[in-house]
Amino acid sequence: MFLRQTQETEPIYYRKINLNNIFNEIHHWHSVIYDKGLAYYFKNEFRNSQSALSDLILQSIESGDKISSHEYYNALQRQVEIRNVVSEQLQEFDIILCPSTAGEPPLCGNTELPDLCLIWTFLGNPSLSIPLFRGPNNMPFGLQIVAAKYNDFKLLAFADFVSTFS
Repeated sequence: MFLRQTQETEPIYYRKINLNNIFNEIHHWHSVIYDKGLAYYFKNEFRNSQSALSDLILQSIESGDKISSHEYYNALQRQVEIRNVVSEQLQEFDIILCPSTAGEPPLCGNTELPDLCLIWTFLGNPSLSIPLFRGPNNMPFGLQIVAAKYNDFKLLAFADFVSTFS
């Protein structure tokens, strides 16, 4: 529906791409970097006031404490490698569209699927989410708009364009 409406005003060319082979490992490498960072930056809070930290943060800190400097360095190296591969594969595109999440937010107590936004954060691509859709429970979920690195203006211009259809 959206693409049909946009093509009435100006032509948009689109193509479906599959980057699953690369994206499948990003959550792992992000966790290594993130958890090690939390363990380092929150070491005083962890020692002196654990009650002020959430269970999720405590788990990440404990996990980060077990990550060696060598593992952390390898994760940073892999991040650079993945960024380079994805940048090369996406250079022909002005904008990448994908869901912000795997669907609407889960009900309390249910497990949430892996965060899709985290992929673009890990890669360093500018991105934003516009809550354009509603799921079966009438809860919102968004369209993730992503641009190549340093193409923030294209991202913002396209987001402005898309917002006219919401």
